[in-house]
Amino acid sequence: IPFVLDDNQINAQTEALFARVEAEITSAEICSAPSTTLRDMGSIAYALDLADISCLENLDEDAVAALGGLSGWDTDKRREFVKRYMLKSNIADHQALTDTHLVILGHFIGGLYPEDIKKISPAAYLDAAAVIGTLESMPLPSLQALAYVARQKGAYGDPQSWDNAIFAELGIVLGGMSGEHLADVDPDNMEGWHTDGIAHLPQEELQKLRVEQLRAMSREQALAVPRDVRPQLSTAQLHALQEAEAGGDGSDAEYLYDGQGPSQGARVST
Repeated sequence: IPFVLDDNQINAQTEALFARVEAEITSAEICSAPSTTLRDMGSIAYALDLADISCLENLDEDAVAALGGLSGWDTDKRREFVKRYMLKSNIADHQALTDTHLVILGHFIGGLYPEDIKKISPAAYLDAAAVIGTLESMPLPSLQALAYVARQKGAYGDPQSWDNAIFAELGIVLGGMSGEHLADVDPDNMEGWHTDGIAHLPQEELQKLRVEQLRAMSREQALAVPRDVRPQLSTAQLHALQEAEAGGDGSDAEYLYDGQGPSQGARVST
């Protein structure tokens, strides 16, 4: 039987490793760690606390880009990194964030308050959208604010005009779209819906998708619909999702929700 660590053990080990790194990298404290060290810390950096982040003296663009490439930061730490980066880079306000800044921030974008994300220039977002779309995780309010920027003139504009190429570039930001906007999408233009974006869609927005849209999903897209929200979908929606998971013919559909459907062990009739 493989030995598996639980989250508490993993966190404890990370903190212990960080304490060793902190003792070795400088004779003082983490505040003075060189940029190269920050870039090379990898997931050990998760053990940095808010006080550590707020005093980093050498948080240059390379260090931010490396740390912002990690997806496991909590919102408070993302926020502290953004604050420190903007201070060190003399970025006065969120309207001044360029596409280059957004690419550098990566997952730290999720540390911006939603009202500040909405201040980002649509043109800056558009130029960075292909990279933002590939991010692995983002708080829902951040995705919703990014989706707001994406809908502005100067970015992608009216969602009714979006095609597969735009949705593919949108990536994870799809998870911040409203069900009303998504329900208007022609099923032929859903091929570009990224699985990470689908996985971030909350229950109330997924419930607004039309049956024909769910049926038009690829198997990978259908599998990305979170299991914990499926019991709240209608029977028709669940059946359409089953068909998509089974590759479109529904032949395997009755087995796909065993233990996962509206009630334990329930199957939706085909």
